[in-house]
Amino acid sequence: MTGFDRMLADKLNWLKFNGHWFALFGGLNLFCYGLSLYMDRDMYLYHFGYSGYPARMFKPFKSMVGCDNIFNVLWTAPSLIGLNFYLHKKMGALFMTRFFFLTIFSTYFFMSIFNP
Repeated sequence: MTGFDRMLADKLNWLKFNGHWFALFGGLNLFCYGLSLYMDRDMYLYHFGYSGYPARMFKPFKSMVGCDNIFNVLWTAPSLIGLNFYLHKKMGALFMTRFFFLTIFSTYFFMSIFNP
């Protein structure tokens, strides 16, 4: 293992989270769907909708978590949580942590470059 891998393994061990980032993302997706039921639609779209304007740094990250459609949350949240536990057993915490942040940042760059 490289020094970065040892440092990352130490941080994951300290967090007691152990690389279950996709499960956290699926849980946040469920939470944001619950918020969409209680918030005013305009306020929800202001916080979690992505239109590209005005350009803000964390707007794409929040829009990746936000969900206001029951059909969307019915397949995304269970697949994120279920596949997280399946792949975590096969690949391990270090790989899943790298893979999660690679997918999140590549989606962020795509959304930033090809703005709607």
